[in-house]
Amino acid sequence: MRCIIETKDIVLRLSRGDSFDVSYEKVSPDLFRVDRTDETIVIRQVSRTRKTTFSIGKNEAAVNVTLPADHLKHLSVAIKAGLAEVTDIEAGFLELVVTAGMIRLTDVTAHQTSLEINAGAVHMKSVAAGQAKMDVSAGSLRSKNTTFAGGARITNKMGEVNLKGALPEGAGYSARSTLGSMKVGGQVVSGMGTIRVEGDPFFEITNMTGSVRIS
Repeated sequence: MRCIIETKDIVLRLSRGDSFDVSYEKVSPDLFRVDRTDETIVIRQVSRTRKTTFSIGKNEAAVNVTLPADHLKHLSVAIKAGLAEVTDIEAGFLELVVTAGMIRLTDVTAHQTSLEINAGAVHMKSVAAGQAKMDVSAGSLRSKNTTFAGGARITNKMGEVNLKGALPEGAGYSARSTLGSMKVGGQVVSGMGTIRVEGDPFFEITNMTGSVRIS
C-alpha cells in the first residue's frame, strides 16, 4: 500500500491503528480530499484554514489519520506549514518534504528514507531510517536514538543538522565543508575542509554555509 498526505497549515497526527481512519478537530472536512483504492491512500488539504497565526503549542485545527498495521510500501508526507506528528509507523520507503513548519517522527522504521527540508524542521526520535538521503536548504534536522543502517547522504546548504548517536562503531564518512562548520565523529572543520574515515555504514556529508554535528 502507498499513502500520500499533503497539508497546508494544520496539525497532522499520523499513527498506526487497526484500520484506516480520518477524523477532524476544529477544521471542516471540506478542506480535504481523501481518495482510497486497494493500493493507494491519498489525503490532500485542498484549501487553507485561513488562520492568520499558527502555534504548535495551542489547540489548533487538526486531522488525525490512522493507517492499518499492514506494511506500507511507500509513505509520503509533505507539509507547507503547520505540524505533522508521525508515530509508530513502518514503511518500505519514507518520503518527507517540509516547506515550512515541522515534522516530528517517533518510533518510525523505514528501509529507505528521503528528507527534503526547504525551511522549518524535522525532528526524529527512535527512528530506524535504513538508507537515507537528506537535503537541507534551510531550517533544521535533528535526531536522537536514530540509526542509518544503510548509511546516509546528507547535503546541508545553510541549515542546521544535528544527529546524535547516528554514527555506530565502525562507521565511515566523507565530509566536505565550504564555509560552514562541521563536527563529525569528533573531527572538526571550520570553513573549507574535508575529512574522511573508511567504514561501514558510510555517510557522505556536504556542508556549504550551515552547521553539521554528527556523533
